[in-house]
Parts: sequence; C-alpha cells; structure tokens
Amino acid sequence: MKYYIRLLFSLVGICSCNNHKTVTVKQNIIDSCRLKNNFIDCLDITTNPDTASLFQKIDSSQKKVLLIFTGRAISGTGILDKKYLANGDIFEELKKYSIYIFYVDERRKDKDSLVPGPRNMNFQRIRFNSVTQPHYIIYTSGVKQCEEHYMYKEDEIIEFLRCQTTPKK
Repeated sequence: MKYYIRLLFSLVGICSCNNHKTVTVKQNIIDSCRLKNNFIDCLDITTNPDTASLFQKIDSSQKKVLLIFTGRAISGTGILDKKYLANGDIFEELKKYSIYIFYVDERRKDKDSLVPGPRNMNFQRIRFNSVTQPHYIIYTSGVKQCEEHYMYKEDEIIEFLRCQTTPKK
C-alpha cells in the first residue's frame, strides 16, 4: 500500500491521510481530511526534546523509541523524508515508535537562551560518541538495540526499523 503524505510543521507533525494523491506543506491535513471524513494517521514526534528527562521518557515508553540526530540542511536523505514516508511499510514501522528528533544545526534561541543545535550535537557526542548526521538509535524497553547512520534504500530502512538484534551495551 502506498501512502500519500501531507506534512505539517506544527504539533501534529507528520501525518498520512488516505485518498490524497499529492504531497504538500501548505494545506492543513486535519481540516482537509475531516472535510472528507478520511482517516488521519500521525507519527509520534518530538523535536529538540529536553535531554535531562529524555532517558526517563525512554525507560517509561510503551513504544519503541527512535532517536534521530539530523540537520535541517540534510534534505532528501533522512528516513522522515517524503520519498520514504510514501512507502506504506516504512510509515507503518514508524508508527510503532516514539520519535525524538535532535536538530544539530538549529540556530534559533529557545526560552532558556541556549542554542539547541550545539547543545544537541554536544549531547550526541558525549552520549553516543558520534557527531555524524543522520544518526539513528533505537531503544526498546529502555535498552539501546540498534544504531545506524546512512540508509538510502527503502529495504535497508525497513530492516533497521524492524531491529531484531541483541541489545548493545
């Protein structure tokens, strides 16, 4: 099954609405889908989360957790890009996750006057010994299971998201 994705840059995040044949960022998916009584399916995504409480969230999550370290300038290469999300198998696998995205090139000031990009990159370097983007880490029941950097084929992404390895320490 192929999903046609409409992306929202709001609290809703990335959603799929059946019967849509285009991808857009201008139209509101929820209003559009509700008008047609269509089913709306959204991914559970948090952007630039507070790292101090992140592992409490990971430990208590009922879903698998996917951490993504990326940059806004990295376009067309991440597993949340439209070309991959249009694959129904990838979208279905991503629905099984709580997804936390860390933008390492975010330059805006947040409420604490800290710049999220360098803070996120520092967290990635210290916690995961890496400064490569994109960088994907899967946790299941609070334990790191799989880790990957570059994936350019849909079958590689699906295999990674189905992560069936023994826990890494």
